[in-house]
Amino acid sequence: PQPSLFMDISPLCYTKSQGGLFALAFHPDYRSNRLLYASYLADNPRPGPRGMKFKIVVSEFRSDGTKVDPASRRTVIEIPKVNAQHGAGCIRFGPTDKLLYLGVGDGNVPGSDKMPKHPSQNAAVSLGKILRIDPTGRQPGKGYSIPQGNPWPNSRGVKPEIWGYGFRNPWRFSWAPNGKMWTLEPGSTGPESREWVKEVVYGGNHGWPFYAGQQLLYTPPAGPRIVPTLFEYVRGSGGTSAGIGGQVNTGDRVKALRGKYIFGDFMRGEVYAIDMVPGVGGSTRAG
Repeated sequence: PQPSLFMDISPLCYTKSQGGLFALAFHPDYRSNRLLYASYLADNPRPGPRGMKFKIVVSEFRSDGTKVDPASRRTVIEIPKVNAQHGAGCIRFGPTDKLLYLGVGDGNVPGSDKMPKHPSQNAAVSLGKILRIDPTGRQPGKGYSIPQGNPWPNSRGVKPEIWGYGFRNPWRFSWAPNGKMWTLEPGSTGPESREWVKEVVYGGNHGWPFYAGQQLLYTPPAGPRIVPTLFEYVRGSGGTSAGIGGQVNTGDRVKALRGKYIFGDFMRGEVYAIDMVPGVGGSTRAG
């Protein structure tokens, strides 16, 4: 069969730096409602006094089964940001709840790792979080609704979309067969940069910027327990690295890999597999 163009959103995207199309997610009822969702980075025509020149956008589209109608686009959510880095942007529907999860990076705000209130730890902003929304619902002033069961649906000063916080750049996340949610985060630059795998815990503080994987960077204030790191690897002298997420393998074609978390490194061009042993962490030097 010959390929055909299903959707082209190039005119909507800012494609330089770490921009462009982030992810695509088909609604669980796509066969009947033909709805799908795209997340991407776009220019922000109204940057405001804080210089939010860009925005992460999730838009809803409708297809006829063979191609997407561009005129069907509806904006679900927009998240302003200062620059084009650390957008994350993974979107996936939960395996059982038919709700949309969105990973949002910390925005790589200059000097933000030294700010008293880092975006990833600031509950009043979406940066550095994983969100959960109902994209087919409507609430006043929103293109979505807040589903029941979110950790902070009515807490003052806390965005009710937040599912978990304390992330650096959760570029991809996925669910294991047992329902646990996992993400792999790419670390910062430098010879001791590390990439780390963490379980995404409901309402949990996942540590950034106090921790980079298992490495303590700053002493966190008293508060909720930080979600521990399952696995990390350190760049060492081997040049650059960037872990970009993965999936727990449930297939049988390569039996030795069944049940392992498979992920890639964008900069090293390598693929890894690790055991998912509850409560047991590990680390290695990729050098």
